[in-house]
Amino acid sequence: MKKNAKRKDLMDGFSERLKMVMEKAGHNQSSLAQALDLTQPQVHYYLKGHSKPRPIIRQKMAYVLKVNYRWLAWGWGKCEFYKDEYPLEQFLINFQERLIFLFWMSNRTVIEVAQLLNVTYTEIEYYMEGIRYPTYEKAIALCMCFGVNNDYLIDGVDIKSKALSKKEWLKLNHSLLKK
Repeated sequence: MKKNAKRKDLMDGFSERLKMVMEKAGHNQSSLAQALDLTQPQVHYYLKGHSKPRPIIRQKMAYVLKVNYRWLAWGWGKCEFYKDEYPLEQFLINFQERLIFLFWMSNRTVIEVAQLLNVTYTEIEYYMEGIRYPTYEKAIALCMCFGVNNDYLIDGVDIKSKALSKKEWLKLNHSLLKK
């Protein structure tokens, strides 16, 4: 499997979902770009499928468009719109979404956190995409970077609907490294 093949497969259909949601929410390219602090050409490229938005942008899109994040980003579940405020707990379902939410709420950059953890930008992106998971020690360091309790990312981790203990976390990482 190529380096970004998993991410590409998961993102299939994103541009079509985004078009549909923008239409229903009454947004055009310019208004969505302004709401997300992007340029209109960036939104155009997402709609044409020429580029895929980073995880933080996908989360912000769901929030602005008031649509189920998992459906918009990955096509999982059903297309569910929210009439009033977006329920932020939707961003806290699993490790990846909680990590993305931390970046969004803290205004820290991926590059900044990667430098603090002494890992590559790509490694952090893989954590946010669920392609890789950090070691237990790196997860603790992530919590420290964002000033949150360790249990926010670690004890609350939901992989296959199961919260992982330190022992299970280490076991999971060991098995993932063998693949």
